[in-house]
Amino acid sequence: MTIHYRLHRKCCGLPMLLPKDTLEQPFANPDESPNDTLAIGVACPRCGSLDTYFLNAKSPEWNPKDGAQVLSSRQQEVLLVGTLGCDGKDCNTRLPLFAFWSPASTTEERGADTLAWNWDHLRCPQGHSIGQPADWP
Repeated sequence: MTIHYRLHRKCCGLPMLLPKDTLEQPFANPDESPNDTLAIGVACPRCGSLDTYFLNAKSPEWNPKDGAQVLSSRQQEVLLVGTLGCDGKDCNTRLPLFAFWSPASTTEERGADTLAWNWDHLRCPQGHSIGQPADWP
C-alpha cells in the first residue's frame, strides 16, 4: 500500500495523486528544509500550469478537498524537478517543484515539456512570484 497526497488542480479542480514519500524528500532534513510551510510547486500534467500547493492542513492556503489517500500502488511517476528560489528581494524561501512524467520519457521530451509550462501562477508561501530561472531547463 502506498500513501498518496490528493491535491486538486487549481486550473481545473481535477485531483492529482502524488506519492507521500516523494513529496516529503525535500523536507526530510529539518536543517535543509526549503520552507517551513510544507509548500510545493506542481506542474499540472494536463495543461502545464505551475501552481503552489500546501501539504499542511493548518495552512490558510490549504484546500480542504486535499488530503491523504491510500492506494495499492503508485498511480503515476512523480519526480522532483528541482528547488526554486523566490523572486522576492529579501525572501530566502525555496519551493520544491514536482512534475508527472512517464518513466519511459527521455530527457529531451521532459525538457520540451518544461519549456511549455506556464509560470504565471507560481508563488512562494509568502506570495512572491517565482519566475522561470534564466538557465531553465
